[in-house]
Amino acid sequence: MLKSILVLIALTLAVPISVLAAGGHSAAPQAARALPGPVLTGPDDDANVQAAPIFKWRTVRRAAKYEFQLSADSGFRSIVTGRTVDTYNNAFTLRDALADGTYYWRVRGVNANDAAGGWSARRTFTKRWSTRPTLLSPTGEKVINYPADPFLLRWEPVPHAVKYLVTVAADPALATPVVGTGGEPVETVGTVLTPPGGLEPGQYWWAVTPVNAVGHRGARSAIESFVWHWPSGTNAQVTNLSSVPNQYEPRFTWDRVPGAATYEVEVNSAQDFAPGSRVCCSDTSVGTSLTPRQVFANNRYYWRVRPFDPSGVSGAWTEGPDFDKAFNPTIPNLRLENNLGAAPANATTDSPVIRWDPVPGASSYVVEIALYENGGCNRGIATYKATTTTAAWTPLGPTSGGTSPGKPATSESFSAGAYCVAVRARSGSLSSTPGAVSDWTYLNGANSRAFTYQPNSDPVSDTQVIPAASDYLTPTHGSDITRMPLFTWKHVAGACGYFVVVAKDENFTNLIDVARTTIPAYAPRPAGTLLSQLPTPITYPDESTFYYWAVVPVSGPDCKSWFGSIGQNNPRTFRKDSTPAGQMTPAQNADVADQPAFRWSPAFGARDYQLQVALDPAFGSLIDDVRTANTAYTSSSTYPADALLYWRVRANGENPFGTVGLNWSETHTFRRRLLAPAVGPNPDIDERIPIFSWDPVPGAVSYDVSIEEPDGDADTWKNLRSTAAAPVKAYGLGTWQWRVRANFPTQTSHVTPGPFSPRRAFTRYMNPPTGARIVRDNGALILDWDPSFGLTKRYRVEFSNVSTFRTPIESSRLDNSGYAPTMSSHGFQEGGPVYWRVASVDEGGNLGGWATGSVGLLRRMTVHASGTLRRGSRATVEVRVTYGRNRVLRGARVTLRGVGVRGRKRTSRAGVARFRVRPRARGRVSVRVDKQGFRPGSAIVSVR
Repeated sequence: MLKSILVLIALTLAVPISVLAAGGHSAAPQAARALPGPVLTGPDDDANVQAAPIFKWRTVRRAAKYEFQLSADSGFRSIVTGRTVDTYNNAFTLRDALADGTYYWRVRGVNANDAAGGWSARRTFTKRWSTRPTLLSPTGEKVINYPADPFLLRWEPVPHAVKYLVTVAADPALATPVVGTGGEPVETVGTVLTPPGGLEPGQYWWAVTPVNAVGHRGARSAIESFVWHWPSGTNAQVTNLSSVPNQYEPRFTWDRVPGAATYEVEVNSAQDFAPGSRVCCSDTSVGTSLTPRQVFANNRYYWRVRPFDPSGVSGAWTEGPDFDKAFNPTIPNLRLENNLGAAPANATTDSPVIRWDPVPGASSYVVEIALYENGGCNRGIATYKATTTTAAWTPLGPTSGGTSPGKPATSESFSAGAYCVAVRARSGSLSSTPGAVSDWTYLNGANSRAFTYQPNSDPVSDTQVIPAASDYLTPTHGSDITRMPLFTWKHVAGACGYFVVVAKDENFTNLIDVARTTIPAYAPRPAGTLLSQLPTPITYPDESTFYYWAVVPVSGPDCKSWFGSIGQNNPRTFRKDSTPAGQMTPAQNADVADQPAFRWSPAFGARDYQLQVALDPAFGSLIDDVRTANTAYTSSSTYPADALLYWRVRANGENPFGTVGLNWSETHTFRRRLLAPAVGPNPDIDERIPIFSWDPVPGAVSYDVSIEEPDGDADTWKNLRSTAAAPVKAYGLGTWQWRVRANFPTQTSHVTPGPFSPRRAFTRYMNPPTGARIVRDNGALILDWDPSFGLTKRYRVEFSNVSTFRTPIESSRLDNSGYAPTMSSHGFQEGGPVYWRVASVDEGGNLGGWATGSVGLLRRMTVHASGTLRRGSRATVEVRVTYGRNRVLRGARVTLRGVGVRGRKRTSRAGVARFRVRPRARGRVSVRVDKQGFRPGSAIVSVR
């Protein structure tokens, strides 16, 4: 019974029994015969395993330790561990994960004299990491409606996986990946992926492959599919911005399409949208409206709009209602006057002046003066045509070969006779090509005489004639005028014609206009033409200072002479200060939550408008500086959030050398209120990788998530297209701070960010491994635990003789979920309570919570037996028992047996037991010492 108990204890603890000689007598040497090969107990031969197993075997008597070998070939020529490993345990575990394959293993014992025994029988096993991830969503061709549905790929975790490779492809064979870089799958440590971009509408397939701690890939999941759908239709409308009858200024509007970065508007004169009939629009909109910058010709038009996502993927066309573009105002109050004012219809006059009221939206006018003969209007080759920005027309006079004051004069020959008059308005234009034109308005009817011109026949002076100051009529001296002037004056006796000179200075050195007339009136314009191509009319710039104008009479026998200087003719002054466009929207100090749509009232004589938006009231930091021929503009720029912005608009008048900028409007201000995302329920603490989510922001095309790590580092995930985000890596324990902002589109590929949401805290922790326990099996000591499903890459294991673990007796980092200590350290050999703990380690080296426990190991005792024994003689045998650092062991049971000697005592307080014995024969007396909590000790005393 005692022998059986000893064997059981030895097998259970797998710790060699040390035998020390007593009293200078050497212990008997162990038998020289070889140790038998150990009996292997696990894993079974030809086993199939998912991960590296725990190797176990039975105790071999007289074995002090064991050697373990694992090989990739049956001849043990490819040792996986790199060398033969020694252990004092009856079990062994690998630190690193194994690649899939077939392996062979064996064990042999080594005695206290370092003599190796025979190898065990060889066993084999096949490691196949075959557990496939189970895909959760999206599956079964589920439709993902972009951007309303967050783009989340989810799957179940796989034991032993530390990361996953996610492939999303456009074909069921996964041959054409669409997510990732360079055709490579996306790597993530979590079980959810939020790809940052979007996809083109269609069906897609995806799968997940697990990867273990050393980079070995496991079995790929089944392939699932989903459908990416972008509901991109909208409601399209067109409205008329003009409040003037017979005018149509289209403004296209539509409902916002979620996920759209820009919109394209096509306007076509063909209902089937034939490419050659497209008339608009080359510029795109980032808002939900567009007012074309160019003016359309009068016609019926068809239009449609479609969105583009941030990647340039186009949505569906939506057709809006067709419309008739019209610019066909009647010229109001078309009438005949002379230089002194009103004249009767069909009058004969020596100073015909054709006048009308200005037309809103007209930049200039075309005047047609045709001969009236044979009872009708002869609109043939002899018809006079002219363009003017002044709401008046007067005939010019010939230069007659003479010189003009200052610079060449505008002139033309106009003969006496009866004439018909027709006037039409021209709309503004953004190009050199004139805009739309109205129908003709006729003075006194379409085929009726309007006036008869009979030149003045008063005598002509041969000397200088000078107009008196009182001869000047309009504009009155020192007056302010808001539109282009009509110059009139009284007939100057002795004059046969006049030069009208307009300058910016009183010395007439800075001339802007010189014209020759035969009548005492001048409506500024270029010379008429008999050709269809009309010259560009004249617009005087607005000036803060005065303009100076003078009438220089022409006299002399040939009616081509002028005398003296310009300043001798009593010049008059006026200030041109046109009425600027009136700002309508955004209103003064408005908060604008959507893309700003600017609108203003028309200014008389505007060919086009210049709109400026700036960050400062001096307009030194321009954000927008655009020109448009219409009275509205939807900006394609996204303005800085919450900044005070300044805007103004001015009309540009027509001029032969380009447009002339007129007065700026008042400066108005507004703030672009870009919205911050609203963050709803979100995890505040978790072990797993979190999914951060927020509500969509209208008009946003992407989002930035800012992360502040516990160690102070910061990172920003930019341009996420979904309203949820999960990191592909997550290192570090503690409290993270995160916030999100929306990005709004611009005309370029860049975006303008809005404000961040308030910070939210997220605390990450790592739980201790579950199921941690000590397993004793056939003398083996094994620490076992459940494999992690979280962010664990490795495990850290420690054993210590103290519960504080300040002095570990064995520690290891390993990939597998089990550890068999080699028990080679002194701490294991001494026995007693041994404390253990195990924790998870993530890919960043962060240590999680510890699972702890302890195990009691039998302590080792040291036995010294002394005494001189002879056959038949009585003598004393003294047995001294110590443990640890030579501490005495009292109360231990000491048993003597052999050659007729029997005895049993317990050690004293000094750890000593003394026996008086008389051996009966030569030989040996064996000494055995037992005490609970200690491994049995022994010694031998020889008998002579």
